[in-house]
Amino acid sequence: MVDTDMSTVMTEPTQAVPSVPMPLLQLVSPALPVGAYAYSQALEYAVEAGWITTEQQAADWITGLLSHSQACLDAPVLFRLHTAWLADDTEQVMRWNHYLYASRESAELQAEDYTLARALTRLLVDLDIDRALALKQQSRLSYACPFALAAVQWQIS
Repeated sequence: MVDTDMSTVMTEPTQAVPSVPMPLLQLVSPALPVGAYAYSQALEYAVEAGWITTEQQAADWITGLLSHSQACLDAPVLFRLHTAWLADDTEQVMRWNHYLYASRESAELQAEDYTLARALTRLLVDLDIDRALALKQQSRLSYACPFALAAVQWQIS
């Protein structure tokens, strides 16, 4: 039976929900016009090939990506890029950008990373973030680089 007594609902203590800065939500939104929705990290192929046929297998695939690639490579480099942008250390920004770009396992993954990075860089330039102008000249650009710049610009830590 469902309790419909609203006084119980209204008087029970609630846990504080940590607030998430709006710029962070905008930066990670699938609606951000950088085309990230077009890339599946090979999940689409795995489904078509029959490697993934259940929801649990899809969850395992995504968890594997997060725990092996994102947690061990992308997140630590993103932290270093953020630190370098904060210090306005262009040499370190480019060092970590090139490191991450070179760490992509295939030409396809490099192309995906570059395409997303260029789109985000164009968006940042359109938003008058001057430091993004230098990124437009890069032929090897990783998405984490302009992402970290946006985080610094919008004071997301």
